[in-house]
Amino acid sequence: MKKIKKFITGKLITVTGKVNIHIGLIHCGALINNITSTVRMYSKPLIRASSVAVSMFLMCLLLFDVTFTNAGNQDLIDEIAERPIQTPTPSPTPAPEPTPEPEPEIEEEPPEPEPPQLKPRVPNEREINFNELWEINTDVIGWIEIPGTNIDYPFVTTLDNYYYLDIDLFGNRSQKGTIFTDIRNNPDMEDPFIVLYGHNMRDGSKFANLHRYKNENFFNENNRVIIYTPEGQLEYRIFAAFERDDEHLMGTQNFRNPATMRNYLDTIPEVAKPGAILDMDNITEEDSIIILSTCTGRDDTRYIVHAVFIHP
Repeated sequence: MKKIKKFITGKLITVTGKVNIHIGLIHCGALINNITSTVRMYSKPLIRASSVAVSMFLMCLLLFDVTFTNAGNQDLIDEIAERPIQTPTPSPTPAPEPTPEPEPEIEEEPPEPEPPQLKPRVPNEREINFNELWEINTDVIGWIEIPGTNIDYPFVTTLDNYYYLDIDLFGNRSQKGTIFTDIRNNPDMEDPFIVLYGHNMRDGSKFANLHRYKNENFFNENNRVIIYTPEGQLEYRIFAAFERDDEHLMGTQNFRNPATMRNYLDTIPEVAKPGAILDMDNITEEDSIIILSTCTGRDDTRYIVHAVFIHP
């Protein structure tokens, strides 16, 4: 009897809560079959009677539960169907944004043309390894050679016209110093008026050989000056050599002004001391000039050699 109650209780829990009548009937049939099989195991009339009574009770209970559940579900569906449909309040249509006016097209300014090179260059006729020179001294900007003389040296740019007077290319203290351009000259060698300074050494080094241009024959036979640069070679022709006062030319005159250049050329015969050698035909203010300046042994004069750029 206890086994029957336990079995029936388990089946009752399984059946409770079913909401579909078809599923409930299937479980109900299965339950009756299980009860019948169990009843057969017990042959006593009392047990049979009790089993039949319990089976009838369960069937009624199951039908009531299914009917009640379905009725409740239907009531919920009917309630949802009867609810008024809430039409959502439409959001106001935003005002259209004004169409932005097209920005005027800005024409790109053409890049500024590079300034024309005043001194076209040709490939260096001798190989100068500027990379090795720059490892020694980054101020190196060129190399000067005057065929027929021993003037054949690198030269530097500087921010101080006095520094390289007694400092050599390696940065060591030296009476011979280093050949250098005036502080007012650009290192690209494009200025129309360039001054190079070098000592007049007693051993004949540096710019001492410039004094040989006091000889007219030497002047005529050795009038070529070559400047080697990393970008190529510049060549000049010597047209004047003379002694003059120690006026600092670059400090008192702006030679980028053609009028200043013209005035300077016109005054050369006047300022040149006796013994000057001049060959100034066809020299104009449009030319580019290089001046090689050295000392004379006196504090109040300089010996200077002028050369004009030769266009290749």
